[in-house]
Amino acid sequence: MGTLRVPMRNFSEDVRPVSDLRRKAHEVVNHARESRRPLLITQRGRGAAVLIAVEEWDALESRNELLEAIVRGDRDFAEGRAVGEKNALARIRKAARK
Repeated sequence: MGTLRVPMRNFSEDVRPVSDLRRKAHEVVNHARESRRPLLITQRGRGAAVLIAVEEWDALESRNELLEAIVRGDRDFAEGRAVGEKNALARIRKAARK
């Protein structure tokens, strides 16, 4: 899993109107990819969408999956659905023999 590195947002560069996306898509996408910062796309002066490089999206998804797993584990532990180390190893060994 990659490390999520989101540089400080630069509003003079990281906010673009949707018309720029229509007219200069290649340039706008390259900016998002090279800056590694989310790019806010506006429509009629309001935020409409966010463009982010695929690598940054993948890192965000991986981070979210890890955080969700941690939350599930905390919930399981709090609700008594945790097992001790010996019991867990026994279950793993039993499953591996199947």
